[in-house]
Amino acid sequence: MSSQKSSREVVFKNQFPSASEYHNLDAAATGLLPESVAAFVYDYHLKSCVNAGRSAYRRSIEVTAMVDEAREKIASFLGTKKTNLAFAPGATHAINWIAKGLDLSAGDTVLCTMADHHANILPWLDLKRRGIRVVFAMCDGLGRIDVADFQDKVKGAKVAAFIAASNVTGAIQPMRELTKISSENGAISVVDAAQLAPHQRIDFDSLGVDFMAIAGHKMMASKGSGLLLARESAQAFIGPLIVGGGSIKDVKTDSFELLPFPEGFESGTPSIEGILSLWKAIEWLQERGEENVWRHEKTLNKQAREILSQVRGLRIYQPENCTPTMSIELSGWEPNKLAVKLDREYNIAIRSGHMCALPLVRDTMGFPKGLCRISFGPWNEEKDIVAIANALDKISHEKTNW
Repeated sequence: MSSQKSSREVVFKNQFPSASEYHNLDAAATGLLPESVAAFVYDYHLKSCVNAGRSAYRRSIEVTAMVDEAREKIASFLGTKKTNLAFAPGATHAINWIAKGLDLSAGDTVLCTMADHHANILPWLDLKRRGIRVVFAMCDGLGRIDVADFQDKVKGAKVAAFIAASNVTGAIQPMRELTKISSENGAISVVDAAQLAPHQRIDFDSLGVDFMAIAGHKMMASKGSGLLLARESAQAFIGPLIVGGGSIKDVKTDSFELLPFPEGFESGTPSIEGILSLWKAIEWLQERGEENVWRHEKTLNKQAREILSQVRGLRIYQPENCTPTMSIELSGWEPNKLAVKLDREYNIAIRSGHMCALPLVRDTMGFPKGLCRISFGPWNEEKDIVAIANALDKISHEKTNW
């Protein structure tokens, strides 16, 4: 299978050295670092490598100023103020902050959805040990939350936790509508935006969301970078998950006083590398025009659907309103064995299994052995699509023993 390369195609791949020797089609798992971002992080480690907010010597003051600027720039990019943004090790950690920090009592109800990633399910299920009740809103076979069911089940719930976009099918959820429904019913909204933030504008302040978790490493930053966004009026709802150095206003032998959000939630040594790399990854996007980058990803997704639809025995699971993430099923092939074959014989990297979304993939979509997932980032280009389409077409004609 082939596709004529458009002379207007935007190509960013040469700015991602780690993608130069194979076809990386796993952006939904983690983003690759642009060369300029990796170089900036390396320069920090090589020339400074000190902590922020701890000392009066020049290098520490310089790093502290960089972290402060990073917070302001990242917050602005996400449509909020820096006082609404706390740095976290990742989205999973941020959601646990919220779940463990809310003042919930035995008998309270939390609403989750069948479309969610485990990161926005397990922290709430863990509260069942304290007598918290957890219920689930249904979704369809493409991971789209059933709004009517959500509206019915949110009644009486203290918390409504839902995903902004599916990590399995790319389905973009009606976040504003779900947030509005939650607010009207008195439920605190907790949104996992790990899959949406890398591909679409987030205007946090205009959404009315109480809390939002974002994974920096999916936005082309280093591992260990994440964000907790908290609406100013909601910050008093939660306490920190951990306490210690860096978050303290005062300490006595019988008590302590924390700094206000966000600093009061950032105990211990932060991931300076993660913070700086996320700042520089966003700068990389802005320098090239984030809309141009996101348009490039959407174009690749559209091309992939058109080309892959020609592969014999292949089914694609992705709705129209989506991020550049799709799951596929190839007749006669177990997902994990197919992914291994693509890697070993065709140098193509994809995700396989349940994608940390068992309630969706196994229980709703009906795939006990999972699916394969293809997802696009800025480093991808049309030849990546042609490569996997040709590989899948060839594999589809092979005899299988399972």
